[in-house]
Amino acid sequence: MCSCLKQKLIDSSFNNSNISNLKKENFENFNELIFSDEVDVAKYKYNISPRKNIINIKNNCINFINNFDDPNSKNLLFTGYTGLR
Repeated sequence: MCSCLKQKLIDSSFNNSNISNLKKENFENFNELIFSDEVDVAKYKYNISPRKNIINIKNNCINFINNFDDPNSKNLLFTGYTGLR
């Protein structure tokens, strides 16, 4: 595979990834206030609020990024349907 085809495949993957607007969509602009601060074990099956949960998720993501090159660092896996919060 030539380098120009490789670049076209990379560009195509990037364009399909929905991460092309990193100036707007990043951790600095992340607003955890859109998540409820109310604990509802019956609804969410967790004894923490959605806000506390998303803050924990955000911190784990930042930690993953900061330790990306560490071979002992664990990976991330997100599951669920598109658009779920």
